[in-house]
Amino acid sequence: MKKSLIALAVLATVTTAAQAQSSVTLSGRIDAGITSISKGNAAGDSNLVAQDSGLTTSRWQLDGKEDLGQGMKAVFSLVSGFNSMTGAPGTSAVLFDRNAFVGIEQDGIGRLTLGRQESVGYDLMARFSPTSYSNTIEGGKVVDKQNVYGNSSTSADTDTVRSDNLVKYSGKFGGLQVMLGYSLGGQAGDSTAQSKFQVGALYNAGIAEVVATFAKNNRDTVSNGVTTTVGDTEVTTYGLRVPVGALTLKATYADSKIGNTTRSDAPEIELTSFGATYAVNSNLDLTAFVYKKEVSGTSNYDQDTYGLMAEYKLSKRTKLYSHLANFKNSNGTALKSGFGSKTNVINAGIVHNF
Repeated sequence: MKKSLIALAVLATVTTAAQAQSSVTLSGRIDAGITSISKGNAAGDSNLVAQDSGLTTSRWQLDGKEDLGQGMKAVFSLVSGFNSMTGAPGTSAVLFDRNAFVGIEQDGIGRLTLGRQESVGYDLMARFSPTSYSNTIEGGKVVDKQNVYGNSSTSADTDTVRSDNLVKYSGKFGGLQVMLGYSLGGQAGDSTAQSKFQVGALYNAGIAEVVATFAKNNRDTVSNGVTTTVGDTEVTTYGLRVPVGALTLKATYADSKIGNTTRSDAPEIELTSFGATYAVNSNLDLTAFVYKKEVSGTSNYDQDTYGLMAEYKLSKRTKLYSHLANFKNSNGTALKSGFGSKTNVINAGIVHNF
């Protein structure tokens, strides 16, 4: 009996130690609000809509980590987006549409992950976006997307946010953070077709932060060993972030060059943004922002966006937000399918993190 009790105690100790070395966390966020659009269609009619994810995308996620010893850990992340207004999945054909990766991280060396994951540009430019990737302003909830990490307002450039089959390295060395990514195309007969190369670096000098990224997406296709040239998409981004007391200044530039078969008169999208965020107190942040998108090539027009954003923290997990913004395209070009060339937007919403 005594031996049995000792064995049971040893087993419990070992089990507890094993549990302490690994963890799986369920978390997520829900974003919902109301949006008023002054000219919500081509006829110029106003519209009042229930808006899902007006600030940030609603999602649930599983994140895991296991301590392998000597500073090494195994990690994974599964993230699925959803519509808070309807309960529908973010992408009907993909369960974990936002992230699905596994990898290894080592203290002092960095992290290596494999799977569907956010691009190098998306990760590194996040701190430099004037509106912190607000879906109302950047994410296409009202008008076509205007992303500081590379524009995706054309069908030829739809994967600047995240990529499938991506092998990504990330490392931090003092104030320097570096990232490198490569997405395998998986095309027999041409290993470069459908592949994606990404690289970027962020440096924090204390008084300011700077970032630069580059991505090249090979859009060629292969059939029976024969490559059809479609053209490459090349995206270059830069960012500057300067904190001055309670005020934070941000500026970004992104150049997206979208190749085609002839590689002539290909679309090019340049986006410049500026923002200033003032922390009124520990709960309230006010942001003024300006975005200018210039589209050239087969289409030629400019899009100007300016406005204000407010965020008020009710707690560590819950905050209210509001946007007041004006969007306008030159040459009468539609802001988005079914829209006119200009509109004013006012919205308010709530985000809860769990």
